[in-house]
Amino acid sequence: MLGEPLVETFGADCIVTGLSRHRPANASADWVEADIGKPAELASALRSRRPDVIVHTAALTNVDECERHPDLAARINRDAVTEIADFCSGSGARLVHVSTDAVFDGTRVGRYTETDLAAPLNVYGRTKLEAEKVALQAQGLVLRTNIFGWRRGRADGLAEWILAGLRAGTTLTMFTDVFFTPIATQLLAPIIARCTRLEAHGLYHAGGSEAISKHEFSLRVAKAYGLSVTNVRAISVDDRPAAARRAKNMSLDSSKLERLLGTPLPGIDESIAAWKERERVEKESQ
Repeated sequence: MLGEPLVETFGADCIVTGLSRHRPANASADWVEADIGKPAELASALRSRRPDVIVHTAALTNVDECERHPDLAARINRDAVTEIADFCSGSGARLVHVSTDAVFDGTRVGRYTETDLAAPLNVYGRTKLEAEKVALQAQGLVLRTNIFGWRRGRADGLAEWILAGLRAGTTLTMFTDVFFTPIATQLLAPIIARCTRLEAHGLYHAGGSEAISKHEFSLRVAKAYGLSVTNVRAISVDDRPAAARRAKNMSLDSSKLERLLGTPLPGIDESIAAWKERERVEKESQ
């Protein structure tokens, strides 16, 4: 979801190598097939390319799956980052680690800043927070965010799920009491590139400029596509049982990053417009 826009963005003036378990169809860059859950494969991939910068975007992001399989979550979300950070410390490579707003418990009134106490409610958030600490110890850049975008060959992201439901007219139950600051991957990728060129390090929030509920987000998607919202049902997150506890407020204050870049981060409608344009381009290229 984020890796592909990053490959395209950095590929304009850098030598880029992608890494994933399977090489994507029509990959435009050098690619290494490796499973970061397997230390030997990850170490071999890093040694074979010896990168100057590693932008680490991979994670086990299914929150309930992390709750059911904490050892796997720790292996993917924390231990792999430890191995990457160790490589960076030994080779002089710089690490950019993409983290999450799920490190907070959601009890704050207003948006979370980088100085607010991180107190995750679930295994996913805890393993990501542990990974942050490792990356920061390696003098890396940690960017907390909440993204939406297109997954090649898959349609299991929040925004994709909403759009599919709106188009099909199936009932969508959307939370009115869960707030976040989403940003489209097409807009976050060049922000990450700029941070890398500025040699930024430390902890930054990189969310969109507007806090919004999941319910309102679905309405904005519907408006952008001219779709009916009669099938959207507003509910509380407390009304839907889940394996993992969820925070109600995950909204991020990204003003520190805006000061670094000297420009505001995009709002909801700008991100949805970029996401919609990406879909149009993808369809025309098929």
